[in-house]
Amino acid sequence: MRVFRLAFPLALVLCPFLARAEEPSALGVSWSVDGPLTGAALTVWGASELAKGELVPPACRWCSSDGLDLRARDLFLWSNTRAAATASDLLQLGIPAGVVAYELLAAPDAATAAKDLLVVTEALSVAGVLTQGSRYAFARLRPYAYYGGRDAGRDDHLSFWSAHTVVAFSAAAAGGTVARLRGYQGWPFVYAAGFTGAALTGYFRMGADMHWLTDVLASAAVGTGVGLLVPWLHRTDPRSLGYRLWPVPGGLVLSGEF
Repeated sequence: MRVFRLAFPLALVLCPFLARAEEPSALGVSWSVDGPLTGAALTVWGASELAKGELVPPACRWCSSDGLDLRARDLFLWSNTRAAATASDLLQLGIPAGVVAYELLAAPDAATAAKDLLVVTEALSVAGVLTQGSRYAFARLRPYAYYGGRDAGRDDHLSFWSAHTVVAFSAAAAGGTVARLRGYQGWPFVYAAGFTGAALTGYFRMGADMHWLTDVLASAAVGTGVGLLVPWLHRTDPRSLGYRLWPVPGGLVLSGEF
């Protein structure tokens, strides 16, 4: 009964945000271009994960850490690292799933929902490929391996940057931006809930001793950037996000609502 008492007023609050758009704004989505691009990125991402044993350097390339990361590790580390890791796993899956559910509920028809989800998936796949490339190139030692005085396996060299955090931030940014470009009423809710969950994901990754603070900050920047950029590139109206680029003496000024 307590669950129902809490869920009912929450549902009343969220109902306006989940309303379907009668006439959504257009997005320039091409199945012949965006489909293969997304499929190729997902394939590269998956193949690089399967070939991790061969692609990750046998020894760390970035083996040290600075004072900021060391102090942050003492601040955020959980005594139960397994619980923190489980929480981050759940959020990594839950945030994209929530975005998918929202887009399906908000879109006026199946065709529009499919295009929305293609754009979100494209953003996730691009962010995933960038993350794999970074982790293999930097081969940074994870905190638990650094403090444990051991370097037992190649997975210990995948600290920079956090895949969990990138997935969460790119899903939140892409889902919210698609919703805003479409004119769905719930786009502020998608941003608010998505970025809150993404920030918690990064926090739990540090609590699990899997990533340093700078790993999480880099992940947030990359995930948010890709998640905003990919839908923005699909807009059909340059003014659809409410801003303009104005020429001024000596340069340009970006103005408007974000």
